[in-house]
Formats: sequence, structure tokens, C-alpha cells
Amino acid sequence: MNIERPDMTRMKLLRPLLQRSLTRRMLSVQLLGGGLMLATLFIALWQLSAGQARAETERAVEQIAYVLVELEDPARNAPRLIERLVAAADGPDDQVRFEIRDAQGALLSASATSPRAVSTGWLTADFRDADNGRTVLVAADEGVARKLWTEDSVYLMSRVALATFWLIGPVMLFATVLLTRFALAPIRELSRDIAARTPNKLTPVATAKRYPELAPLVDELNRLMEKLRDAQAAEQRFFADAAHALLTPVAALRAQTHLLTTALDAREKQRAHTDVEGGLLRLTSSIRQLLAIARVSSAEVRLNMRVQDLVPLAQDRVGAAALRALDKHIDISLEAPRECPCVFDRETIVTVLDNLVDNSIRYLPATERRNPGRIKITLRQYRHAVWIVVADNGPGIPAEYRDKVVERFVRVPGNNETGSGLGLAIVAQIVMLHQGLLVLRDGFDESGLMVCVRLPAVAATSVA
Repeated sequence: MNIERPDMTRMKLLRPLLQRSLTRRMLSVQLLGGGLMLATLFIALWQLSAGQARAETERAVEQIAYVLVELEDPARNAPRLIERLVAAADGPDDQVRFEIRDAQGALLSASATSPRAVSTGWLTADFRDADNGRTVLVAADEGVARKLWTEDSVYLMSRVALATFWLIGPVMLFATVLLTRFALAPIRELSRDIAARTPNKLTPVATAKRYPELAPLVDELNRLMEKLRDAQAAEQRFFADAAHALLTPVAALRAQTHLLTTALDAREKQRAHTDVEGGLLRLTSSIRQLLAIARVSSAEVRLNMRVQDLVPLAQDRVGAAALRALDKHIDISLEAPRECPCVFDRETIVTVLDNLVDNSIRYLPATERRNPGRIKITLRQYRHAVWIVVADNGPGIPAEYRDKVVERFVRVPGNNETGSGLGLAIVAQIVMLHQGLLVLRDGFDESGLMVCVRLPAVAATSVA
């Protein structure tokens, strides 16, 4: 039989109070509220005891005056009486002053210091006996009242604090533990409901919806579930489209390989060999595009954003594409200022330039030397932005498809050129990561395509 030790049981009960928990926060708030209430109570008792001490001191002074006016042989007995009162109060000798006069005003007895010489901070009593005509003036230092006030207040408040600690403290502690266990039950129910979810079960959470305090949390969880479902659906579509994009050139490669192995003469083998090389290039390009879209779409993507000059980079990429353009008799040019400072990630902007120039070269039909195709890359700094503009006089993209072609694997109907449908999707994703803007417009002669990319600019003196 498993019997838990008493100390282990106590540790389980105190665990919510020893660690960072809502129970401890609730107990702290309650203790703070109780402390404020006790402080208010103590202040009220302090003021009450102060007023009571003053009133009692005033009554005591009046009683001293009444006793002195009736006293026999005041010259002898009055100083003794006052001395005893001062000794009982444990204060200075002159804290109580008096004088006694007869009906004619003659001084019968008086203290060493006259009560008529007191200033503020003293309590006085002036009394006259109608029978014998005596008058008595008594003055007492308010320090007596303050002493009584302090003693009474400290005594009363210490008793109240002790009673509060032993009576209210344990009750508050026990009530807080029970309250938190009861109040946090819907949260535990919600956690069990969430724990029952699987990657394939992302239905909305309905548990604890009836509690207004938990409604915002449940709403945010359901929005997160919806985003996860959308991400899963997009991922499945991506894999399906990627498989299709890879299967098509692979099937073509198989056919071309078969032709290569079955060709009878050297001319047919050379043609099949050229087709195989072209298929491998297309397959390599598709794989490279898939890797690029996967990388820039990843949640963990990190860009090395720094200030750089965009002009040398553009010159390098245009130079790399010039040979392909010349093979198709395409006139490619770059128009740029001396320097164009910009904040960007070099590797991804290289991908942007390569994709835009490659699309223009790919979709421009082969032309004759006397009527070449045109591709113009322009770098322009305007206000607080740098614009990369790639324009051509090719077939272009109809206006109704320009919002769609930036999505993955979307191609314009009727386009027979080989491609993966990822070029502009990659460009759009990279531009978004740079917090820029992508705009598609008509190209040269209102027949081609102009792609405009805006990036944040900086001062020319900041170029790295």
C-alpha cells in the first residue's frame, strides 16, 4: 500500500504558492487589498484614539481644577497633589501648572511657573466656586494627551493586527487556494481540449466559450487553428503542384532518353542529345525555383539587410544574361545613375533580378537582327525609394491575370513557353520580405510587360 508522508502532502498543497502561479498572484492581490483595508482601519483607529486621548486629558484638567477649588489649606495641599499627579504621569515637573486665588483675588497657592504664561500646545481649565469665591486656573501640556494617545493607539492596533493575522490570514489563504482551483477549472478543461488536437484535427475550440474572460483566448486559438488549416492546405497544394512541375520535365526526359538510345543515325542522336540537355536544364531550373520559393517562404528566413549600392549588382546580372539575349537577337540595356544606395539582402535581390530578366528573355520570341526584341532595366531613385524597372516588348500579361501570376504555379493561358510558374511568385515573396512594392504594367508599345519593384532608399553617403 502506498502511503504518502505528511511532509510530501504539505508540499503538494503549498506547491501552487511556492512557484510562479496564478494562485500566488491572486493571493498577493488579496493580501494587498487586505493590507490596504487594515491600513485604513489603523489610520481611523489612530485618529479616534487621538481625539479620545485629548478629550480625556481635557476632562482630567477640569477635574484637577474642581479638586483644587475645594481643597482645604491650598497653600500646603495643592503642591503635594500636583506633584503626585505629575509623578504618576511620568513627565516633567512643569507639565501641570496652577494658581488658586480667593474671592478678593489674593493668591493662595501657585506652581513655580504661572499657568498664565503658557503658549499654544497647552490645555487650560478656569473654574470658580460660587460658595467660597475661589478661582482656579490649571494648564496641562498636550504632551500628556499625545502620550496617552500613543500608548492607547499602539495597544489597540497591535491587538487588532494580531487578531487579523490569526483569524483572517489562514481563512484568506485557504479560500484563495479553493477559489483558484475552482476558478481555473475551465482553463484546465481548455488545456485538455487543446491537448486532444492532432495535426489532422484542427477543428475550432468550443470549450469554455461560455466564459467571457476566456472568450478572447478561445477566439485567438480558433484563428490560429484556421491559419494552420490554411497553411496545411497551401502546403498540400504546393506539393501537388511541385510534383506536377517535376513530373512533366521528367516524363519528357524519359521520352528523349529513349529516342537517344534508339536513334539510328548520328543526326538523330545529336538531336536527341540536344533535347536531353535542354530537358535537364529545364528540370534543374524547376528544382532551383522550388528551392528558392521554399527558402523565401520559410518562417525561419533571415535576410542580411544592409546598405549597399544596387548599381554594380544590376550590372553584373545584366552582363550574365547578355549572352542568352544576344542568342535570341534581343537588345538588352541597363539605365542607372552613378550609384543607387539601397537597403537590401544581396542574395535575394540577385534572385529578383535573375527571375525578371529570365522571364523577359524566355517569353520574348526569337527575332531577326533588323527587328530585335527589347529589354530595358532601369534603376531610379525617387524620394525615399529605389525603383527597379524591367520592361520588354514581348507578349506581356493581360491586365486580368496580373494579380494572379504572382501566385505559385499560375501561368497565363495560351502560353506555350516552358516554365514552372514560380518566377513572379518568388519575386513577390522577396519584395514582401523587403517591405517593398511590386507593380505590373504595360511594357513598350503597350504590348509588353513592365515589372516595377520598389525598395527603401538611403542617403548616398551611407553606402557600404
